[in-house]
Amino acid sequence: MKLYHAMSKQVAEAWQQAENPILLHYTGSMFGMGCDARNQAAISRLNTLKQRPQSSGYIVLAADYRQLVEYQVQMTPKFAGLIRQYSPGSLTAVLPCTHPQLQHLLLNNKIAFRIPAAPLIRQFLKATGSPLISTSINVAGARPQTDYRYILAGYKTWFDLALLPENELVAPGEPSTVVTTEDDKLICLREGLLDFSELKEDFEHPLITFVCTGNICRSPLAEYYFRQQVELHGLPYRTASAGFMASDIKISENSRLVLQQDGINANAHLSETLNHEIVRRSRLVLTMTQYHKNSLINTGWRSDHVYTLAEYIGKNIDVEDPYQEPLEMYQQTYQQIKYFIDLLIAKLVQEQK
Repeated sequence: MKLYHAMSKQVAEAWQQAENPILLHYTGSMFGMGCDARNQAAISRLNTLKQRPQSSGYIVLAADYRQLVEYQVQMTPKFAGLIRQYSPGSLTAVLPCTHPQLQHLLLNNKIAFRIPAAPLIRQFLKATGSPLISTSINVAGARPQTDYRYILAGYKTWFDLALLPENELVAPGEPSTVVTTEDDKLICLREGLLDFSELKEDFEHPLITFVCTGNICRSPLAEYYFRQQVELHGLPYRTASAGFMASDIKISENSRLVLQQDGINANAHLSETLNHEIVRRSRLVLTMTQYHKNSLINTGWRSDHVYTLAEYIGKNIDVEDPYQEPLEMYQQTYQQIKYFIDLLIAKLVQEQK
């Protein structure tokens, strides 16, 4: 078994040159054994090692959402939104797939796909272009191996090569949550690391969060107007707002007044500090400025669902802060935000069709 700790040209060449190769890899929560999902001889070899029935289902790993599309998986916009929100990570989605080279994997006309959390295996998937079957390291029915030292001692001969993060010796051993849809309802096939009740809520009522500096001027204007328009158009979205400063500060008086003039009561609003949980549960995070967006991305937040409000609807302008300015400036800011939110609503309405 050749061991690598980084993706390289040599890894790709070793994978291509081996006969029906099996890979030892790390998904972010488990050590796994995998083979090219298109290679039926490699799948048979894997099943023989594991003493696993040929008719069992498999999880196929993809590098990113784009690869899922390339593999011709069939997703409703609603399901696709949930997958993009929770990927990469511990969500496995069971989906119809029409790719001609993957038809042997169909079980009840669907295949289970996951975009794994670990960057190294995603790099491998992207570099090789191989959809990778991933399964636990064990004889069928036995406990999955989560300690690299035991894997090395008892299973080394199973693998042609290993691609593992350096010093990753013990995996958490937490399985992914497996879901599918039937009649536009989310169905739990296995509850793992992700809470199914949260997934179901985010599937049925996705959260859109608006972000500004203090969450007392601009983002509350966006949140409360968006909420009014969601109700008016019968859209399924939840909404929230947050900022980078301290929590529990009342909405600015001028923001409260301009909303009140529009028939919106925001008297109870208290600021909230942006945190991991808010971002994790948000389908979209829409910031007031490019600076806010960059601050999120530069401090490690995932960038694939963070946009400026204007950017998301095809504009290129910041919503400037009216803090401590006269009421007229707040009114102008509110009109700008309303314009952007109206375009956002139109986009969301179109996506529902």
